Amino acid sequence: ALVKVKGIGIKTAERIVDKFIGCKDKSKAYVELCGLGLPTSIVDKLVLTYHSPDIAVSKIKENPYILIKDIKGVGFKKADEIAMKMGFSSDDVRRCVAFVYYFFNNKADDGDCYTEYDEFLNELDKVLGVDYPDESINKAMKQLDSEGELWVKDYINDDGYEYTLLGLKKYYDIEKEICHHLTRLMNAENRTVIDEEIAMQHIRKQEEKQGWSFTERQLEGIFTCLNNNVTIIIGYGGTGKTSAVSGMLACVDEGYDFEQCALSGKASVNLTDITGKEGKTIHSLLGYTPETNTYQYDEKHKLYTDLVILDEASMVDIELALRLLRAIPNGAKLIMLGDTNQLEAIGAGNFLLDMIDSDKIPVVLFDKVHRQGAKSAIKTESINVAEGKRIVKSGWQGTEIRGELQDLKLIGFNHNKSVNTK
Repeated sequence: ALVKVKGIGIKTAERIVDKFIGCKDKSKAYVELCGLGLPTSIVDKLVLTYHSPDIAVSKIKENPYILIKDIKGVGFKKADEIAMKMGFSSDDVRRCVAFVYYFFNNKADDGDCYTEYDEFLNELDKVLGVDYPDESINKAMKQLDSEGELWVKDYINDDGYEYTLLGLKKYYDIEKEICHHLTRLMNAENRTVIDEEIAMQHIRKQEEKQGWSFTERQLEGIFTCLNNNVTIIIGYGGTGKTSAVSGMLACVDEGYDFEQCALSGKASVNLTDITGKEGKTIHSLLGYTPETNTYQYDEKHKLYTDLVILDEASMVDIELALRLLRAIPNGAKLIMLGDTNQLEAIGAGNFLLDMIDSDKIPVVLFDKVHRQGAKSAIKTESINVAEGKRIVKSGWQGTEIRGELQDLKLIGFNHNKSVNTK
């Protein structure tokens, strides 16, 4: 019957019918939950999470605040709006419980997995209101503590000041397990112990092959990687971090197997250009299957490799970092490359910076742009910007192409707010 409508052919009609068949079982959820102000995308997630439209509707009607904990993308404001529409009291304990999840998930996304109790209370007052009763707060905290959802610890500083830190237990457990696996890797046998003179012979051959010599800092990075099972190399783009890894690989036996990965596909391609081996995303390396949300490689099924190279480590959140660490076998090395001025983690925690601040893992800082990297004005000028240096004079207007590679175009103009640009 659809094809009788002008402009609808058989293929379009089939797509419409398929879409209808795929959605008709969710009709109750769409009617009930979209009526509360939830978009269809969130309703789809709810049905997928609870495996049934009826269960999804029942759970939301019972407690709409579970949206914050169970569904990514729903904030406190939306859940609270739905609850108020359904007649929930502003003093309801479930409001505070929901705020705890909302607050600490946001904090974790900003890089902090815990906070001081006083800061938490200040934010609670801003969101729930200063009139929200202390009794409800205490009940909420006791409930979360009894359910094993909270991590709480009292401290006294050197001046005798007493304070309490708290956060979600799930983030504490993730970071604790990350520490366990990093320690496991660091304490395993080092399989790349090599005489320095022999190593330098291999390095000189690599230099002849590539047509340029390693800097002193790159040599430091190469030997740090050889002498340790876990190493962090940080620096701006173009400072030769990945090139140092190629120098390390030149010193190992021919059968030495390595894997290289990054959060983004673009970064994994950059690794390929340096080492000659295919780079992968972290998910691809671990054999992730989206349909089932499962990983081929994990703590029980380790990767078959002698080395894992992780690029763009600053962008990796603690949950994905833990999945990668679980899959690395004892005796394998882990080399992490990153730039602390780069984008922050796409998710919870501050994986790279926390490892650097721990002073437990060898860190090599590359602070000078490598000769090859200096050809790119994108790299050199981005460093100037990161260091707070002007790259144009105040009031400069015009266009300019920079860099030996001619890869950066600057456009300078004055923005006059009084000009009508419509």
